[in-house]
Amino acid sequence: MRASLGNSAVTGRRVATPAAVAACVMLCSCGAVHRRVSSSCDAHRDRAALVTADVLVYPSRLPAGAATIYFACRRPAGAPEEVGLDRPGSLYGSDATTGGFAAAGTEIVAQSSRGVATLAMCARYTTARRCPPARYWLTVIDTANGRRAALRVYAGLRSPALVPFPVPVALCAQQAVAWLERSVSAAGVGRRSQLWAATLWPRDETGVLAARSLIDVGAIDPSSLHFTGRTLTWTRAGRIRHRSLS
Repeated sequence: MRASLGNSAVTGRRVATPAAVAACVMLCSCGAVHRRVSSSCDAHRDRAALVTADVLVYPSRLPAGAATIYFACRRPAGAPEEVGLDRPGSLYGSDATTGGFAAAGTEIVAQSSRGVATLAMCARYTTARRCPPARYWLTVIDTANGRRAALRVYAGLRSPALVPFPVPVALCAQQAVAWLERSVSAAGVGRRSQLWAATLWPRDETGVLAARSLIDVGAIDPSSLHFTGRTLTWTRAGRIRHRSLS
């Protein structure tokens, strides 16, 4: 099953998309203020959330433990790029999360959400469809040049729902990303998965073009998801499948 949702442009704080894909690519800000802080990248290695040969993702905690802001930088001395905000949770979770980091080459991907705790608390006393929706998205940043894009996850939900998040994700150093979403209906979260992928192309100094497509649906093994170059490989119902993303 395929459903190409087309192209959209992400440039700084503004998103320009065709109407048919307005929900697919969102502003990267999503409650966070993008800013740089001057410091050597490798100086943060001891407390990093993710370290590879090329990149580093590290937390910067605000006073009194009010929140944590994550930054990504290219090793050894690249400029930090703000990734997202993470707030302490409660019985119902947190209304601002960032985590699920992965890297390939100089690129990193992070998974963020907003409003999950509010939705969970509301859904305890009424049906979830009457509650304010939560938002889920991936942020992809190339630490070599600061270009970034944000891609909505569970963008097709018809009504508010609590969904499994973070999601299984695979990142390609040649500017592509893939992830799995669980099927969601009025009856709740299903067992089938939807495999989504997006290819990214530089547009200008900070902008990225992002094309988001539905690749496959079914019993997909989350651990099988990986890239070889821009070729995506996964396993559905025990059968290995491939798709070249261009």
